Formats: sequence, structure tokens, C-alpha cells
Amino acid sequence: MNSNDYLTMSMLNELGYAEMQLVKDFDDQQKMYFLSEYKKRKKNTTAALLLGIFIGDLGAHHFYLGNSNRGILYIFICFMNLFLAFIFIGVITAFIFKVITWIEMIDISKKVDEANHSIACDLSIKIKNSFSNMEIVK
Repeated sequence: MNSNDYLTMSMLNELGYAEMQLVKDFDDQQKMYFLSEYKKRKKNTTAALLLGIFIGDLGAHHFYLGNSNRGILYIFICFMNLFLAFIFIGVITAFIFKVITWIEMIDISKKVDEANHSIACDLSIKIKNSFSNMEIVK
């Protein structure tokens, strides 16, 4: 097995079809760089699920997946629920919000896949731009 076959097998194990299409025109050096950076940046479904289950009320899973705006919204709603807890309404809204958070965990793997695809797209654009700029300098 030569190094090109090893690289292709390694990429097939790590990437999905959509991500493979992003790097199909890369040379071996670009592919190696892409794969090493993607491994560092990609998100883990189990980590996102555990964050959502245990501290999902604070939007931890959204921060982990790079959706800071939604995470901030979750923090705001959580503190509003605490404030409203002095009135009985807060208990009801906290329960409803907890149910919504748990429902989100059903499709967390889809959200992780979307975040990873976004990471791959951004990374492939960065690599294309940086390597094309290097060729211009040469």
C-alpha cells in the first residue's frame, strides 16, 4: 500500500461523502493538512449529547457546536425561568424548557454533522486560498 492509498483510506474513515467532495481536487499535501486540521476541529456527537443532557438548559451544546447566539438565548431563558420561579409560572416554564432541550437531543447527531460540514467547508476554503497565494509568490 503506497502513501496515496493510505491517505485515501484515512480520509474515507474520517470524512463523509460531502467532505470528500470538498477535497477531491487537492494535492496530497493539501489533503494531509486538511485531514489533520479537520481532526482537531471536528465536533463529537457524544460530547454534544452529554452537554445537552446535563447542562443543556444553559445552552452548552449550542456553544460547543459554534452557535453562540442560540447559546446566549438559552442562558437568557434559563435566568428568566429562575426569576419567574418566585412566581409559580417559573416552575411551569422551566419544565417546558427542559422538555424542549431534551427533544433537541433527538437530532443532536444531525446538528453535529452540520457543524462538522461547516468546519470542513471553512477549512477547505482556507486551504484553497492559502495554497493558491503560495503559488502566486513562487
